[in-house]
Amino acid sequence: MLFCVSIFSQVGIETAYPKGILHIDGNKDNPKNTSTPISTAQQANDVVVLQNSGWVGIGTTAPTTSLEINNGATNGAIKIKDGNEGAGKYLISDNDGLATWVKPNSFKSPVIWTYNGTPQQVSVTGAVDGTGGYLQSGNRTYSYLSLSGVTSGKWIVNVGLRLSTSATLSNAFWIHANLSSSSTTRSNTGWNNLGPAGNSTGYASVIYGDGTASNGKGFFTGTSIINVTSTTPITLYLLLENTGQWEFNTSSPENFFFAIPVN
Repeated sequence: MLFCVSIFSQVGIETAYPKGILHIDGNKDNPKNTSTPISTAQQANDVVVLQNSGWVGIGTTAPTTSLEINNGATNGAIKIKDGNEGAGKYLISDNDGLATWVKPNSFKSPVIWTYNGTPQQVSVTGAVDGTGGYLQSGNRTYSYLSLSGVTSGKWIVNVGLRLSTSATLSNAFWIHANLSSSSTTRSNTGWNNLGPAGNSTGYASVIYGDGTASNGKGFFTGTSIINVTSTTPITLYLLLENTGQWEFNTSSPENFFFAIPVN
């Protein structure tokens, strides 16, 4: 003779009146009857798995989603440690929903320029096309300005410099500049330029003259987006074109050179 019996039950641990298919009363303080509701304070130490939906409640006996944690007014309801945790980090997932702790690049602090020594005048002498001309064949010379501690990720690099020339110009001439991971030559070690010309992307400015000696002036400005691939912080140097006759005073109050992190 074969008997088939279906048993439906709820399991209560430290409680006689479970509110789900599984109910654990951690502090054994729930009411001892069905007519008295479980208070918020009593629910704070309860764990419940609802029948049918299977939803799990921690600190609540009535979860409204797959997992609901009610820690009251106390911060720190969830603690997830995977070795990447740290102050100011966010839990960010990949395409499959796997998450880890990261600090978004845009949450980093901007990097401001540093001088190489005391404020000084950087001067380059050479032949100048007095009528203007598109002089772009010169090598680059270190401007004595750099950005130190640039970490991995994308950055917007902004530069603005006051330039002048002692040459007598009836028109104008061009000055170009590039970022570099070397102070002596152009280098893209540990970073890439995301501009339209790739790693050849740079900055440019025109110095204008009025035919009077020592009266040529220009403001060198530009913006570029770079991606630092190095796993360790790098230093970026500003290399100005070594052509024509121009001067750049590192202490000019109009100057700026800084990098802003972006995602």
